[in-house]
Amino acid sequence: MPNYYSSIGLGEKFSSYTINDAEPHQIERLSQINIFIGANNSGKSRFMRELSKLSATPYHLSGVNLQALNAEYELFKQHIASEFNNFTNTHADSAQVEGFGRVDTKNIDLKTYIPSAYSKEYFESDTKLEDLKKLLVALRDNQVNHNSYRGNPREAVADLKMKLSSDQGERFISLLDNYIFDPINFKKYYIPTLRSLNDFDEYQSDPTQDIFALRTKEVYEYTDTDAVDVFTGQILYSRVKSMLLGDLEDRSRMRDYEKFLSTKLFDGQEVIIIPKEKDDVVNVRIGGIEHPIHQLGDGIQSLIILTFPLFECENGVFFIEEPELNMHPGMQRKFMEAIQSRPQHQYFLTTHSNHLLDLTINYDNISVYTFKVELGDPDAKKEVHLVTYGDRNILELLGAQNTSIFLANKTIWVEGVTDRLYISKFLELYTEHSDLVPLREDIDYTFVEYGGNNITHWSFLDSTDPTINVERLCGQLMLVTDRDGDRKEARKAELIGKLGDRYYLLPCNEIENSLSLKTLEKVIADYEGSDFTMPSGINNNTRRSKPIGAFIEEDIFQANGIAIKRKGGYKDTSGTIKQKLSFCRKAIKGMTYEDMSTDGENLAAAVYNFLSKVS
Repeated sequence: MPNYYSSIGLGEKFSSYTINDAEPHQIERLSQINIFIGANNSGKSRFMRELSKLSATPYHLSGVNLQALNAEYELFKQHIASEFNNFTNTHADSAQVEGFGRVDTKNIDLKTYIPSAYSKEYFESDTKLEDLKKLLVALRDNQVNHNSYRGNPREAVADLKMKLSSDQGERFISLLDNYIFDPINFKKYYIPTLRSLNDFDEYQSDPTQDIFALRTKEVYEYTDTDAVDVFTGQILYSRVKSMLLGDLEDRSRMRDYEKFLSTKLFDGQEVIIIPKEKDDVVNVRIGGIEHPIHQLGDGIQSLIILTFPLFECENGVFFIEEPELNMHPGMQRKFMEAIQSRPQHQYFLTTHSNHLLDLTINYDNISVYTFKVELGDPDAKKEVHLVTYGDRNILELLGAQNTSIFLANKTIWVEGVTDRLYISKFLELYTEHSDLVPLREDIDYTFVEYGGNNITHWSFLDSTDPTINVERLCGQLMLVTDRDGDRKEARKAELIGKLGDRYYLLPCNEIENSLSLKTLEKVIADYEGSDFTMPSGINNNTRRSKPIGAFIEEDIFQANGIAIKRKGGYKDTSGTIKQKLSFCRKAIKGMTYEDMSTDGENLAAAVYNFLSKVS
């Protein structure tokens, strides 16, 4: 699991903010990617810059939270506190711990080491907590100098070691070990809006200085003690040259970056980055043609500035202002894919882009925070709230309207969100397996969700009723619908007649029925436990025709006498699957081409053929 800050303690610099309507002792529920949004002058950039300057922030392993640590501590305290206190009171004033030195056991009070969850004091450095952990480990492993104890030290140590070796003791020590000790030394980067790959050497006396970074540090009061690398793209030449002339690890990172540019930006063409010494300029050779880097398109230059530092270090925390600058929506998707491909880092972004926010639905490792302030009130606190995807307040804060422009070349019309996610995954696996040119969502195509029976409101078919002219809205389209048994046969026949191969009628009840038995087995095992295996003799034809929730409960569980562990079961009142979106996410996570059914592969092939056909 990638490591990152799951919460960060805050100080006086944040006194002008409230977080979730409370005084900001800390910001919590952080993810790998954290997005700060809000109107201009709402305080989001100032908040992020102050975060980047924090130097003594406790480190937390992702996936572990304060509540878990405190709950485990309470169990451990009940289990061992009396033995520990008795041991220190009876046998020792101090202990010589191997590899650590002498520990003052008389002055260790177990109850003071971990304050209540969310207390401000939790985030203040306390070396006694580290002393406690090391003493417990030493006692557990019998690495204590017995001669430093009075009475019967061997018996006392053996008794305490037994307590510490229990499940609760081991679990608590493990939590201490993973939660706050031995932090990874993250390198911090701040990428301001003042950034460019254009060369300004001739306008300054010292061309080795980054004038953008110097100005940013001056204006925003960054000092050397903040240990923040302000990267603006101005000294990319020296950074590239340093990596290429560096050690094996540096050169390997540069090769990885060149491969990244090749696959993500230049359709697999070979990319070589060349720092031209005589010109002090970085050149980029793409498929045999060489360009000075500042002659590339503005969007590509922006993406290079934002992504190059991701390959400079092993573990970084990146604070990026408005990454969407100079990027159209498709390029913003490439940026999101880029940071997803470097999960060893953590990211904090400010943005005004509703396109960037829309991409967050595809990922689970994102937290979104809104910033709002009452204009005209100098004493008003800036309000910070952790929000969920789909909160309409986000659009209002951005000043975005409901209208939008379709920039993609073609559209695929599907019933709902799970259809979109399944088809995206099928298309990805089919393309990779068949060694086809990958297609880019939001550039080559995009999805439109028509919402079930709302299909009648669109002009797919001639009608005397007024309908919305879909061809005017989005150009070339492909329509995918469920079979839904024998219902609506007349409408399906008309759609086939009008749209031809741009209409795809699923050969199964609904898209979930196109999942293979292998995929269903993996998802059910996720709900039921890893020991679940698919019973033999399951009828594939029934899988395709029966509502999938009913098929799972009746044909897999009931027919084979297997008890269902999932609370509430699998089928809803219509027979389809309960909680479709979470079921979908489990299904596509880790799905391989070998997991796909014939129905899924045929659907992917039809979609790819439509998208790749020249209009």
